[in-house]
Amino acid sequence: MNSVRRRTMLRMSAALVAPVTIFVSSANAQSSTNYPNRPIRVVVGFTAGGMTDLVARTIALKWGERLGQPMVIDNRPGANNVIATTSVANAPADGYTLQFVGAGHALNAALYKNLPYNSVTSFEPIGTATVTSPILVVSPTLKVNSVQELVALIKAHPGKFNYASASTSAQLTMELFKQVTGTDIVHVPYKGTAETVPELVAGRVHIAIDSIAGLLPTIREKRLRPLAVGTPTRSPLLPEVPTFAEIGLGGFIAPAWTGFLAPAKTPSAIVAKLNSTLNSALQDTEVQGMLAQQASVVKGSTPEEFRQLIAADAARWNKVVEEAKIPKI
Repeated sequence: MNSVRRRTMLRMSAALVAPVTIFVSSANAQSSTNYPNRPIRVVVGFTAGGMTDLVARTIALKWGERLGQPMVIDNRPGANNVIATTSVANAPADGYTLQFVGAGHALNAALYKNLPYNSVTSFEPIGTATVTSPILVVSPTLKVNSVQELVALIKAHPGKFNYASASTSAQLTMELFKQVTGTDIVHVPYKGTAETVPELVAGRVHIAIDSIAGLLPTIREKRLRPLAVGTPTRSPLLPEVPTFAEIGLGGFIAPAWTGFLAPAKTPSAIVAKLNSTLNSALQDTEVQGMLAQQASVVKGSTPEEFRQLIAADAARWNKVVEEAKIPKI
């Protein structure tokens, strides 16, 4: 009797499992087909009104129009973006919670010992959105007109010159420059670009690498001297300034990118729809014009290209941190 009963229960279990599996698969397909049918939340790990927030809002407005649903910005600043990113990693993988991230997303993977998420595997990349060039500038009190002249001057006087950084990202970018050029430059930290600019102009600090957006007005006023940009091609904002590759420093490329992520295991059909509509929104002339005013250049990608970018940047910054002996948080 026990044997017969066991066989009967197994047949009943098998009969029950099949319909459930079909139902779940059908529900996933239906949700992907109807997606989106309600507003989408976009988490931004910075305060409202800042440059990152404005870029996110500019893109989200046109992106939402193409999706047929509004995209609502949810500002969650703090802890170097870790608070916002953790909330998205733990959100339902249904396409209704996304995150707008910058290059600091990969940088955090190198800086933190124990992040509550994995910068690559805890997310489904949607695609990149913009790229902003870091630019190397020197104080007008420094009598150099090229990177070659700057490197020669520093090597002739190791430890004499200093550089300003307004963020961890700027510091690591400068540390990468030091490693690529083999130079010894003293680090002077500041709280923001607004503090570094007058210090550079006055000559109290000598060198900085920062986003072109924050330095552009002072450069155009001829109060800072630009030497090179850290993107593969010249910046349309300062086309006369060469790239590092052009002057023989191909190992120094550190563009500040932005992009969008979804929680891991978000259905592939939803990711594909988000990617295609994002890239369409990025081609909108109004979006491109507004982003250009914020010194950002539109740059879309596939989800896989974005995944590879994040992984490569995380590995590169981890190497920079180790070689510079910067303690992990």
